[in-house]
Amino acid sequence: EGGGGGERWSEGRLSDLKTWIDEEGAFVSSVFGESSKTVEWSLKDAIEEVRGRCLGGSFNGVLLGREAVDKALVGAGPEAAAILGGIKAECDAAAAAWMEEQEAWVAKNVTPAGGGKRAGVLPPVARFRRLAAEVLRDPSESGDAAMLRLAGCVLDGLEAACRNADGQYPGNVMWLENISAFTSSLPPEAKGALEPVLSKASAVTHSRLRSYTDWSIGREFKSLSLLFQNVSRIRSDVGAADVVIHLPKGSFLRSLKLDLVPEKVKAVRARVEKHFVSGMGVDRVWREITECLQSMFRDWAKVSAEVYGHRLAITSDEIGRQCAEQAGDTERASRPSRRRSGGSRTQGDSAS
Repeated sequence: EGGGGGERWSEGRLSDLKTWIDEEGAFVSSVFGESSKTVEWSLKDAIEEVRGRCLGGSFNGVLLGREAVDKALVGAGPEAAAILGGIKAECDAAAAAWMEEQEAWVAKNVTPAGGGKRAGVLPPVARFRRLAAEVLRDPSESGDAAMLRLAGCVLDGLEAACRNADGQYPGNVMWLENISAFTSSLPPEAKGALEPVLSKASAVTHSRLRSYTDWSIGREFKSLSLLFQNVSRIRSDVGAADVVIHLPKGSFLRSLKLDLVPEKVKAVRARVEKHFVSGMGVDRVWREITECLQSMFRDWAKVSAEVYGHRLAITSDEIGRQCAEQAGDTERASRPSRRRSGGSRTQGDSAS
């Protein structure tokens, strides 16, 4: 029976294993008798699984091969166990080769063309969900370790590409767009295993989000920011009462130009949508920009009221409404703005 089994293996799907089967002929004949038919067929199935599916380069195939070998090991004699152990080592080698192939592919494809401007979602980030799904078939700690290694490879490559981008804002956009795509595509069961790399990525995201927000707002609100920085500096030097000596109220009001604010908000939104070509990350970035603008206008309103007794015509709530309108949030945009109490307008002041 054993010898016949060896011949069947060499004549069927496993014809490419004829040499290996012939070398093990003595083992087959001595071990696989009528009473060991179950072990014989388990071993046959394991070899077919490994050779027929595992060696095609699929991580799933590697896992199936491992599973088949582990099943065949149950009840196997010492000789069968020795051969099955060799097959399992071949599975491990195939898994290692698969991992190295993925890492090499990530390294080759993580750097975008054009210096990173409008790069969109990079191929390794887009591919990670499929890779994670393959690795997650392995329920053991080795599966978690493999997924953590892959995620670290993708995110480390992304971080390096962002550092090498042409200019500050392309690197920030590339990170924010891709980290949004990466986290949103993660299978729920993967997040626990990836906590170490996600924690590190969160710190990078916070820094780059703030940097991009400051840059975006600074492009359109530079003159207003400089105006209030100047007022605050003078107040710090000479006191609030004497600010008007160095910057008269009339000059301050003429410099406000708050009628241009809606167009500035619109321009900021248009630039964000232009930068984030895939749309991934836009909502989070816009929330941060909205909160930052509202905070700035709250501070400016306080300075204006305390130094000049002038209430700004555009409040923090109004800025929030304008931002919501640009984002298509019709519900929030339709809410009436609430004027902040305090800081009454001086008689004769215009609603600048």
